Amino acid sequence: MKKKALSILLTAAMAVTLLAECGSSSDNAGSTAASGDTTAESAAGSEAAAGSDKTVVNFYYSTDLEKVAQKEIEAFNTANSDIEVVGHSIAEGDYDDKVKVMTAGGSTDADIYWVRTPAQMAQYTANGAFVNLAPYAEKSGVDLSPIKETSLAGVTDADGAFYGYPTSGSCWMLFYNKELFDAKGIDYPENLTWNEYLDLIKELTGEEGGTKYWGGLMPIWTPTWALSQQANTWMTKA
Repeated sequence: MKKKALSILLTAAMAVTLLAECGSSSDNAGSTAASGDTTAESAAGSEAAAGSDKTVVNFYYSTDLEKVAQKEIEAFNTANSDIEVVGHSIAEGDYDDKVKVMTAGGSTDADIYWVRTPAQMAQYTANGAFVNLAPYAEKSGVDLSPIKETSLAGVTDADGAFYGYPTSGSCWMLFYNKELFDAKGIDYPENLTWNEYLDLIKELTGEEGGTKYWGGLMPIWTPTWALSQQANTWMTKA
């Protein structure tokens, strides 16, 4: 059954970011993405699995993740003879729009699919397409508490439902002026939390010659986006 497959997938901690609601068995194994954009290998694998007694789990991801996704799929399938994960690759530029279409009706053959950001989760969850992973994690002995302390806390709700499993992460780079630190007798920063960074900025903020200077700058995406879109129609007069 798919429920058993979900538990095993969580235990294996394979490349999963969210699971779609799925109550059907492997009779939909030959299906492809709504757009029909799948790799030849994915289509062939789906057809092969459809003729067996294996539980078939369809996994959708963008072409940017294809290499790592296929590696994880192969490793999982090798370790689990009764479950067949079938990969479906969608072009990176089309991925977000097609996932919106796939989740809009709350019914799709996509059992697992990659979601770009936690911010997108609320939008997709409103369509009722996602299953709560918390019961499966508990059954499988997977501790979700470390995940809930990360940015993926955005994929939980007040009732403790958990909808997303992390596949990757990123980090911020910090550039600083050593001379300013030396002048103020402050140790160079290492492994800062956001609260420690805020305290450091306050400590470095000062005034010199009647001119106030700030101890730090947090670059945000909006100005970068605006600058990159200056020649676009919505940034110029009609």
